[in-house]
Amino acid sequence: MPTVFESISDGFYTAFFEPDAEKRRNKIKAWIKESTPIIQSAVENDLKTYLDKLLEGTWEEKGWEARAKKFYGPYHAPIRKKDTPDTTFIDEYKLSLDLTIRRISPSKDMIVNPLTPEVRVKTNEAIEFTKKVLPELKTAQSLEVKTASSVRTTNDDDEYEDEGRSPNDDRSDSMNPNNDSYQASMDNRSDQMNPNNDAYWSSKGR
Repeated sequence: MPTVFESISDGFYTAFFEPDAEKRRNKIKAWIKESTPIIQSAVENDLKTYLDKLLEGTWEEKGWEARAKKFYGPYHAPIRKKDTPDTTFIDEYKLSLDLTIRRISPSKDMIVNPLTPEVRVKTNEAIEFTKKVLPELKTAQSLEVKTASSVRTTNDDDEYEDEGRSPNDDRSDSMNPNNDSYQASMDNRSDQMNPNNDAYWSSKGR
C-alpha cells in the first residue's frame, strides 16, 4: 500500500512554482530537509504492510516450503537471450523504495501528513503568481527567434511535420522523467516486478 504524502506534495509544488531560479533552488532544498523526517517515519509502516502481504501463508510449514522453493529457484526472464546466464529469483528481485509523483486512488492509498488549509493557500498563491509570470516569459521568448511552424525533411521516407509527432516521439516520452508516459511505464514495470501484484503473474502467463 503506497503512502501518499499530501502536505509534502503540495509543499513541493509551492517551491516549484517559484519563478526565480535561485529562490526556487533554495526552497526545494528546504523542502527536502523538512520532508525527510516525515518520509522516514512512514517507511516502517509501509515495510510492515508489504511484509504482511509477502509473508501471508508462509507461517505454516507447507506455505513456507513453497515460498522458499520459489525464492531460491531459477528465474526465467520474459525475453531470454541465448547468452543470458542462469539466475535465481533472489538474484533478480531486490527490495526497492520508490518515491514518485502520480495519480492516487483515495480508496487504496494511505495519506499521512494530511493537507491543511494553510498549505493549500500557499500553493494556490504560488500557482496564481506563476500564471501571471508565464505569459510574460512566453511573450519574451516569441520575440527572440522566429522559426517556421512546419519543416519537412529531404527524405520522403522519414518526412514529418514539426507540429506533428516523429517516429521517436513516443520513445522520447517514455524515457522522459517529466512526462506522464515515463511514469506510466515505470508503474507498469514496478507492477510486473512485484510478486504481490496481479500484473506480475500475468506477465508470466499465469
